[in-house]
Amino acid sequence: MRNVREFKEYVMKESGVQKHFEFCELSRDHLMFWEKLNRLWDKNKVPAESVNDVDDATVLTDEQWQELEEEFNAL
Repeated sequence: MRNVREFKEYVMKESGVQKHFEFCELSRDHLMFWEKLNRLWDKNKVPAESVNDVDDATVLTDEQWQELEEEFNAL
């Protein structure tokens, strides 16, 4: 299974940016999409205080990854 950290790395690579703030500056929709990714840890009930990196600890199912990828490709 893959996680949110891997997905964020994927979208930055596909967007040709090095830093997350560069991705967020591409458009308002890109910013809103990144904010959605940031909220996935809470949706998946990962207790933030129990992990070092919530993105790394937030596992995505293949279905979730595909849905996020489709949303990203629509940007």
